Amino acid sequence: DEPEASALAGASDWIDECFGAERAAEMIALLEGHANPDARAAAAVIRRRNPLSVCVALQAVRNARQMTEVSEVFDQDRRLATSFMANPDDFVEGVRAKLVDKDQNPQWSYARIEDVDPAVVISRFAV
Repeated sequence: DEPEASALAGASDWIDECFGAERAAEMIALLEGHANPDARAAAAVIRRRNPLSVCVALQAVRNARQMTEVSEVFDQDRRLATSFMANPDDFVEGVRAKLVDKDQNPQWSYARIEDVDPAVVISRFAV
């Protein structure tokens, strides 16, 4: 017997199409403009996240594709953690919005993914 296809496997067309974009701004535009409601729902979830973190996370995944050893990925993660803790404004803002004031309305350093400077994203990996 063949196992049933998973919901994720059934969604692979739009997932591959949208998440295959090299930059987060392109990815979010593809998701928001996609005919599939699950793609648009994914975009809505991503829009609620920290724009800089979304861009850095996507770049980290793209970088990891080229890495051959798990130690390289761990090193990248360590550098990112160091970078974000050296510049903790958005982390502090997220804690404030979620845990302190509980207003669920963080005011990130970048209002939208499209506003994030690609040079800032790359600089987060240089620590």
